[in-house]
Amino acid sequence: MSLAERRLPAYLEGVECYPKVVDVPLKIWHEESGTRCLLVDMDDTVIPYRPKDQQTGEVPEDVVQFFAEGRARGWYDRLGIVTNSHKLNIIKSVVSQLKAEDFFRPRPLRFGERKPFKTLIGRALAEFDVEPQNASMIGDKLPMDILAARWAGLGRIAWVEPLGGSENGASRLLRRFEQPRRELIETTTMAIRGK
Repeated sequence: MSLAERRLPAYLEGVECYPKVVDVPLKIWHEESGTRCLLVDMDDTVIPYRPKDQQTGEVPEDVVQFFAEGRARGWYDRLGIVTNSHKLNIIKSVVSQLKAEDFFRPRPLRFGERKPFKTLIGRALAEFDVEPQNASMIGDKLPMDILAARWAGLGRIAWVEPLGGSENGASRLLRRFEQPRRELIETTTMAIRGK
């Protein structure tokens, strides 16, 4: 069976793949799905991941402009950073640069709050008073960001390529696991669109 003939597993249905966060079609998401709330992962989605001692928290200018334009055009009302990170100074820097309303991270010693559990996304939806179908997620890791968004029932989900920060052995192994699933989504999407 060729890749194009395979069906997507249920956990990948509705997931959209894009090269970078700035390629996500916020206008279309807003028009087609009524996206009001945008939830975004931090490390390797809006800032390159770096080892703890090298992390600056500086968001690339094109990413800052992307979110500023989306807000100015009314393509979303609320922006939340959803991260497993505990680097509070970096998180606050990203929130400030992107003019996000808030951030959501695991509380200390709380089992089940880290992604892929949907707890952080649930907290964001409650804080922003928005239904899951009117919220969308952008992230770079399948077992963390994408699955958490699927389990929370979000309206749109974008899986973007990582920004290309420093990766350790575990991250490289994860990317090898993710690649065939990403290719399956891209191939299936092209087959459906007739391309």
